[in-house]
Amino acid sequence: MVLLPVTAQDFLIRELSPQERLYYSLINKESYEIVSSFSRRAFRVEKVLWPYFDHNEIDEFRMIQYHTGTLISGSTALQFFDLTVYESSDLDLYVDTKHCSFLGEFLLRIGYQFQPFKHQKLGFHKALAETISGDRNERRIMRWMNGEFEERFEDYEGNGIATVFNFVRDGRTIQVVVAETCAMDVIFAFHSTCVMNIISHSHAYSLYPRATFIDRIASRNIKFRGLRTRHEAAREKYRQRGWELIDIPSASVALRRCPEFSDARCVGDSACWVIRLPSQTTYGPDPIRINSWSNSSHPWDNMLLLEHETKTDERLDFGYCISQFTDWQAITKIFDLLDELEGKNGDTSENDYIDKGWASWISFLINKAVKTTRDPAAEKIRVQLANIYENELPSFQERPDAEKLCFPVTSTASALLRHLVRIQNMFEGDLTYAFTFRVSEQTKHVWTNVKVTPPPVALENEEYSTCFRIIRILKAFRVGLMIDHLRVVTRYVAHEDPNFY
Repeated sequence: MVLLPVTAQDFLIRELSPQERLYYSLINKESYEIVSSFSRRAFRVEKVLWPYFDHNEIDEFRMIQYHTGTLISGSTALQFFDLTVYESSDLDLYVDTKHCSFLGEFLLRIGYQFQPFKHQKLGFHKALAETISGDRNERRIMRWMNGEFEERFEDYEGNGIATVFNFVRDGRTIQVVVAETCAMDVIFAFHSTCVMNIISHSHAYSLYPRATFIDRIASRNIKFRGLRTRHEAAREKYRQRGWELIDIPSASVALRRCPEFSDARCVGDSACWVIRLPSQTTYGPDPIRINSWSNSSHPWDNMLLLEHETKTDERLDFGYCISQFTDWQAITKIFDLLDELEGKNGDTSENDYIDKGWASWISFLINKAVKTTRDPAAEKIRVQLANIYENELPSFQERPDAEKLCFPVTSTASALLRHLVRIQNMFEGDLTYAFTFRVSEQTKHVWTNVKVTPPPVALENEEYSTCFRIIRILKAFRVGLMIDHLRVVTRYVAHEDPNFY
């Protein structure tokens, strides 16, 4: 086989989508080497950092990323994954309040000038001290009273952001977005999913890679439902760059083999696109993988809702976002055991934090907790649901009133799959499933109706109550569930809504 010059190979491989590159690399050994060689040259973090730092500064900056948990995100991280360049874009850095001083001092030391907003103190340290000491709502009220309102800055505040600092050098701007608790809390509040990509000190993570780089869609984040001009303009900017803005993907998207819109996710899981960044420095494990979240939807607007709680602990160097599927109490118990173990071994020091030293172990436990069950029974249910939503549901799109219908979304499919697996585990033997769809003429929602026929066995009171709770839970997702041998329960629920079955 005659190989093309490297420059010609790169030109051709660059035009392929990430999925097409993967398929091409699987053809044979030569194609694998071609794609691997291209990836090593193309996905270099230096390419997005060179406009802002020289070679030595990049090495120091990445070390500061490790010590402070600073993340690169926004358009810069998107350019890294998409192998493109957006002119006149800034470098957006996200760091929590606790570590902001260290990052700001580094930027000042290498020649960047602090450029305050109108209401901020002239010096960086004074502006940071004001942010740390004051109440954010009180500061906003005072700015309004003093006539210091700045629309451009006000659009940044809220959604986990404490303040924003601008640093300028040679016409280049670095924006340091300071998080109140943790950087991921801010990123989970971005206007849409296409910009939810992050670069840490050691890895680059795309949280919604298939939607962003293959389907070229971006799901709107409900946290910006009451849109300000800046957020709407940001969405329009990415629409012009080629992304289709949607509210929330269809149900079939949540039933893919590695669904990125499933109800349980964590940074670095199998649905993420993860790129390891080569470095001459050996870093520790990446604590960013401890963060997790849940994909859901608003019950009325059908917009994407990223659910999580922010957690902090004096033994942790950083704050974290934790989903409902992560048992934080169990993790803190692990912290207690690790504290005790380190104390016995004499390994503790004043500057050691558990989340840094044990990040790989904790992230493994979180990944395991949110991972969808892969047993054959669960996989069989997933395949059956996927076929139903992909093949039978589209017939409703041919109705004259199809534009007015509200079709099942990813949260519906995720909840249905999770609870059908629970029911499967309650019974011994095979269960049969019958699926139908029905439109509620009052609300125009398309309901998913499921009839489960288990083996004829008697249920314990606790199992009986569990089935009843599942029926009630799924009703909130517009799923009508009927389980044979529980006819009294299902008749009672069906009486509340004639479209339940």
